Amino acid sequence: MASLLVPQICSKKQNSCFCHPQPGCLCMVWSTQPGGMDEPTLTDLSTREEAEEEIDFEKDLLAVPPGFKKGMDFAPKDHLTPAPGLLSLSCLLEPLDLGGGDEDENEAVGQPEGPRGDAVSASPCSAPLARASSLEDLVLKEASTAVSTPEAPKPRPQEQWAIPVDATSPVGDFYRLIPQPAFQWAFEPDVFQKQAILHLERHDSVFVAAHTSAGKTVVAEYAIALAQKHMTRTIYTSPIKALSNQKFRDFRNTFGDVGLLTGDVQLHPEASCLIMTTEILRSMLYSGSDVIRDLEWVIFDEVHYINDAERGVVWEEVLIMLPDHVSIILLSATVPNALEFADWIGRLKRRQIYVISTVTRPVPLEHYLFTGNSPKTQGELFLLLDSRGAFHTKGYYAAVEAKKERMSKHAQTFGAKQPTHQGGPAQGF
Repeated sequence: MASLLVPQICSKKQNSCFCHPQPGCLCMVWSTQPGGMDEPTLTDLSTREEAEEEIDFEKDLLAVPPGFKKGMDFAPKDHLTPAPGLLSLSCLLEPLDLGGGDEDENEAVGQPEGPRGDAVSASPCSAPLARASSLEDLVLKEASTAVSTPEAPKPRPQEQWAIPVDATSPVGDFYRLIPQPAFQWAFEPDVFQKQAILHLERHDSVFVAAHTSAGKTVVAEYAIALAQKHMTRTIYTSPIKALSNQKFRDFRNTFGDVGLLTGDVQLHPEASCLIMTTEILRSMLYSGSDVIRDLEWVIFDEVHYINDAERGVVWEEVLIMLPDHVSIILLSATVPNALEFADWIGRLKRRQIYVISTVTRPVPLEHYLFTGNSPKTQGELFLLLDSRGAFHTKGYYAAVEAKKERMSKHAQTFGAKQPTHQGGPAQGF
C-alpha cells in the first residue's frame, strides 16, 4: 500500500496544512490510509487502542461468509477416530501401569489424586481395554476384535446395450407424443413401425428385424424425412448396385432431394439423402468427407451381409469408424440372433440399440418345385411345403412323375442312346 499524505488539524495553528512536516511542526502526520477512505482525526488516532475490541477466536469467528451457503466448522474436535483396522496408541498405552506417572502428573497440575476408575472413564476411548502383561498381547487382542472382515466388493452391474422392445404392445398415444410427424403415409403404420418412429424422434439407434414385405422401409423413410426436417443428411447403404438403383428411384419420387453414389454412377452428390453401397461409405470415412460432418442417420439395409466371408469386413469397418454423433438404423429379415448382434454393436459404439422384431410374416412362405425346362412348361409348379410348414407328399410325387414323362419324351425325340466303343483309338479334341 502506498503512503498518502493526509492533512490533520494542527494543535498549535488550528488549521489544515498540506506542507511537509518541519522540525517543531505538529500539523502533519504520515498515514497509510487507502484512497477513498475517511480520514481519521487526531482524536480517533488517540482513542483507537481503547476502542479496539478483543476478538474471541473460539466464539466470535464467522463460520459462513456472506453470500455463501456453507462455511467452516470451527468446533473443537474431541479426538480423532482411527481408521478401520488401525488402533489408537493412546488407547493402548492407557491401561498399562507405567509406574506412578499419574501421581506425578496430578501433583504437577495441583489437582488432588482421584480414583483410578475416574481416570479411565475420562479417557477419550469409548470403551476401556482389558489389562495385559505386554503391549504385544494387548495389540493382538484389540486387533482381533476391532478389525472386521471387509465385505466382498459387489459385482458391477453389467451394462445392457441391446434393449428389446415389445412389438405387440399397442402405441395408443402415438399422435399425442408426435403431434406433427415428419412424414405422413396413406395407411396407418403398424405397431412395430410406430415404436421405431418413437425411438427415431428421440435420436436413438434401432435395429428392425422384420420379415420380408413387413414394412422395414417405412422406418428408413421416416429417418430421411426427419433429417430433411432437421436440415441434416442421411445415408442409405445397400449391399448391391441393383438395390441401390431401385431405392434411388423410389426415394427420388417420394422426397425429391436424393442422390446416388456407386462405383460407376454419381447423381446429385450434394443431396440431403444419399443412396450408396457400403464400400462407398467406407471410402468416404477414410477420406474424411465433408458429408460426414452433417450426417445424422446411417441406414444399413440387409445388414446380415456382415456375415459374408469376403465383404463382411466392410460393414465392420464402417460401424467402427462412424462418429459418435451419427445414429444407426439396422434393417434385416434374416438375422436369427438379433439381440446378440445388437449387443455387440452397442458395446462397440458405447450406446444402446433398441431391437424391434416381429414374429408375424405378412407374406406366407411356401416352397414349390419347378420341373420345366422350356417356356411351355414354366407354369408347372408343384407345392412341397406350405406356409404352416407341412410337407405335401402328393405334390412331390406329381413332380417326380412329370419329370419322368418329360425325360421319356426327350428320349423318343432324339432316338436311343448310341453304344460306346471300348478299346478304340483315343479321340482328339
